[in-house]
Amino acid sequence: MRRIANPKSVDDVNAARADLPAIVWINECIHGNETASFESAMWLTYNLVASRADRIETALNDVVVMVNPVYNPDGHERYVVYY
Repeated sequence: MRRIANPKSVDDVNAARADLPAIVWINECIHGNETASFESAMWLTYNLVASRADRIETALNDVVVMVNPVYNPDGHERYVVYY
């Protein structure tokens, strides 16, 4: 990892960023009444990890994917217990 704090110029920042992967943050289950968001997070995570598709493997070489499967655990629990 490179440190880009206090760069001398914009070119220094762009040069440092060229080698860094993109960051993708996915929050699932934001609202408690979303019925399938937790399950879709598990499906997404599994498919990203287990896939042998060339397009996914190529994309994951340049991207860091972070999946938060339940952003609102209390709301999800309240909804699931209600039904």
